[in-house]
Amino acid sequence: ANGIVYALAASSDGSKVFIGGAFTTVGGQARGRLAAVTPDTGAVLAGWTTAAKNNTVRALEADAGDRLYVGGNFGGIGGRAVTRLAALSQTTGAVDPAFAPQPNNTVRGLALSQDATKVYTVGSFTAVGGQSRPGAAELSSAGSVTSFAPTEGGVAISVDVTPSGRMFFGTTSNRTYAYDPATNTPQYRVRTGGDVQAILATNDEVYIGGHFTTLPEAKLNRLHIASFLPADGKPTAWNPGVNGPYGVWAFGLTQTPLSPTAAPALSVGGDFTVAGGVSRRGYARFKFA
Repeated sequence: ANGIVYALAASSDGSKVFIGGAFTTVGGQARGRLAAVTPDTGAVLAGWTTAAKNNTVRALEADAGDRLYVGGNFGGIGGRAVTRLAALSQTTGAVDPAFAPQPNNTVRGLALSQDATKVYTVGSFTAVGGQSRPGAAELSSAGSVTSFAPTEGGVAISVDVTPSGRMFFGTTSNRTYAYDPATNTPQYRVRTGGDVQAILATNDEVYIGGHFTTLPEAKLNRLHIASFLPADGKPTAWNPGVNGPYGVWAFGLTQTPLSPTAAPALSVGGDFTVAGGVSRRGYARFKFA
């Protein structure tokens, strides 16, 4: 790509890797901020040419069917006047014109409920679907805004949801909020000494990464990476630390529905060169006990 790649997602059938960012070409072929490539060689898929107009793609999320959600600050996509948040076919790239919640500012993160009936979006917006939403919103898979209206939030830059349905999002105020989307009041919030740029939430543990160095309320040092319990936000003893000016930017699980026989492990990506005291340039993997 000839510009920054901000987001990746795998198609449900494993045949494609979708990339989104600020680029205009991939592999020498014109691709407007969105592209599909093969997972083995990275070859650009010639028949998948949906483009985002005028501005950046910041977030991608694929469901287990044929739906690809695209978020960012684009002024249209696939020839449709759908701005900042859209739903596409993984197979063809066709845009669903009925899914048009039109956030009033940039979408920076996306997550799906376990059954993919709910779409969670975060960013610098204050309204979605014409309704007040301070940086976070819940939508149906059809694009309608639900009644979830967080009373606390702000400019949000990271998000994830546990399989049991608890939502977590991090803001530029160095706070990570925990919500049950059935209510509008946060269950708790975790303060960090810097932004949380990535979240991976399981039912047992919530992993956060960014350029923080402390958990100030808990009076703990945590260099760019930490975890806490989803029930109450209590920090765990896990403290590998990663270096680098901005630390961790992404998390992933190596065991997924597409790779059920892979070793269960936490993948971590960022601008670090050392993770857990071991030399690791930009990528590290931690095995689950």
